[in-house]
Amino acid sequence: MAQSTFTMIDSNGQNWQVSINTSGDFVATPVSTVGTTPGIVPAGTYSPSDAITQNKVFVGNLPSTTIQYIACDSVQSIIWSLFPWNWTVNTLTNITLVNGQQDYSHTQTDFYRFVNLELNQTSSSPNVVRALTQKQHLSQDLVTTGGIETIRSYSWEPNISKIRLEYPAAIPSGTTIVIQGDYQYLPTKITSSNFSTALNLPDVYFPVFSAGVLWQLYKLNNDPRAGTAQVVRGGRVYTGALGEFHDLLLQMKEAEDFSDGEDLVFPGGGTLGVGRDNFTPRIVS
Repeated sequence: MAQSTFTMIDSNGQNWQVSINTSGDFVATPVSTVGTTPGIVPAGTYSPSDAITQNKVFVGNLPSTTIQYIACDSVQSIIWSLFPWNWTVNTLTNITLVNGQQDYSHTQTDFYRFVNLELNQTSSSPNVVRALTQKQHLSQDLVTTGGIETIRSYSWEPNISKIRLEYPAAIPSGTTIVIQGDYQYLPTKITSSNFSTALNLPDVYFPVFSAGVLWQLYKLNNDPRAGTAQVVRGGRVYTGALGEFHDLLLQMKEAEDFSDGEDLVFPGGGTLGVGRDNFTPRIVS
């Protein structure tokens, strides 16, 4: 029996769980982590194959293994794209502003979408940091320039794959301002090579993934238990296994959504959120 257990991180950033038993033996076990921002989340241990194993008892005929991979990858994509879960978020490499420049490239090869961006005037002590609100689109401005107190928004312009600030930057001599923040990265596609590898998903949410896989298996088998999605009086109604999956997804999102301040940055007026200045909390009666 362990006398004491604690965690530590070494100089390479590896997390370890260290135990010292009553005999004085020292045992150090590497601990995986999921994500880096905003905090360390316990790594998941369940794999896509576990979801198939759990659900096959409910399905008369399992599809081919290739279709199983596709079903699991589809569910992962649905969960991933619903919300910028903190275990799917990485830190953006800082981008230094250039005087007179409005559009900026980033270097993230696994980029999916931005979560939070802000300007940081690193040449000041202490640093001056200002949050940015994301817009659907910003026009190119060839006249007005702005500094850290006047540039308050940005857009992602997919046609040029660049961040566009509200105004071209005005950078006085001796001043350094960088774009910093977080982005959601792309998920790793589920294939035969990682079918038995742990999901990038905390174990507490594995039932959500498993419910989605069951819905996909029913759907692929043309089983009416899959359920349907219908529009009734302007709202969506979900039935069957799809309904259960959708309900668990919403519970998962509500458990992880802490949007009570300046951290909701999806384009104002879109389906994913509103600007930080217009946020109204949802009241549940």
